[in-house]
Amino acid sequence: MTNKIKLLTGIVSVILVLTGCDAKETTQTSETTVTTQSEESITETTTETITENVTTSSGPIVTSDDVTTAEETVNESDESTDLDTSIYDDFLFGNQTADISGYAEYPCYSIFDGFDKLPSDCTLNEITDQANSNFDSYAPQIDSVISYTYIDCGRDNIPELLVRLTGDAADETELTMIFKDYDGQIKMCYAYITWSRCTISINKNGYLAMYGSSGAYSHNFTDAYIDADGHYQLLTDTIFEGMIDVINCYPGLETLGDNLLNSHAWNDGLYIEGFRFSKDEPYYVTFRFIDNIEPYENVYTEGEYYDIYTTSEVLFVLPDEQTQLMLDNYADKQCGDDFMLNEELEWNELKQ
Repeated sequence: MTNKIKLLTGIVSVILVLTGCDAKETTQTSETTVTTQSEESITETTTETITENVTTSSGPIVTSDDVTTAEETVNESDESTDLDTSIYDDFLFGNQTADISGYAEYPCYSIFDGFDKLPSDCTLNEITDQANSNFDSYAPQIDSVISYTYIDCGRDNIPELLVRLTGDAADETELTMIFKDYDGQIKMCYAYITWSRCTISINKNGYLAMYGSSGAYSHNFTDAYIDADGHYQLLTDTIFEGMIDVINCYPGLETLGDNLLNSHAWNDGLYIEGFRFSKDEPYYVTFRFIDNIEPYENVYTEGEYYDIYTTSEVLFVLPDEQTQLMLDNYADKQCGDDFMLNEELEWNELKQ
């Protein structure tokens, strides 16, 4: 089985769960110095299953041993790239500002509360001071640990700067911001929050793997990337929903949800799996069952659930067809194994 097939079956049948980084106590001083993070190597592994066994008679059996892993490790080395990163030195050391107006794209993130009171162009100290005050709203704590690294979105040999703020609150809240130089003007081009129920990893090419959960039966996996211009590009948005009574809340799945409410879906342990390649597109949908227990033979080609899915005005696909559609999507967007699974990032601690 190739890496790409393993990754795809992982996206389809296994929701990636990332472990958060431990915060390390930092003493804040007025002088800015750079040190390499020397704590024990922290590994975030993106391979835990949503259940021990979720499969179908038509689709491949997927277990945690089958899924290709992507790791993010904090290392001691500061020589992580041959990219010319000097364009960010002044910003890192407080001698240059960055345009942070892009934060407004993330209104649901309370970590950005108060950012509207900051000037549109801020020093890194101003950004981190405001973020730290917001971290305190989660739980009283020491100031966050600040670390940074560089990636190459679009693999054009032009670096982007990642700045990460790790709080010590119980919910493992962490803020990561991506900065890009646009002809001498540094701008925040993307930012994301992770916490105990929403984890995101990023690799050296700007590939993002995002997992979120709103409960034991509701999960979402999204993979995307930041392109060479600093723009977010969606690859796949996947939902895995076992709460039958909320399926009709998803756009385009209203009729399907209503019809499943009047079925044996609850008793049979049915999950719907929906995926799309653009937020403007409808979901393709298929279904699976918890504990590998299919209620009857030929469940994907006849019977109660086949009838519901084929008469509910949705794009119903078989599991094998789902895998092929996702393979084609990655091929069309030229996102192969080497792009999605790259060497781990090396983070450096920034003390202020």
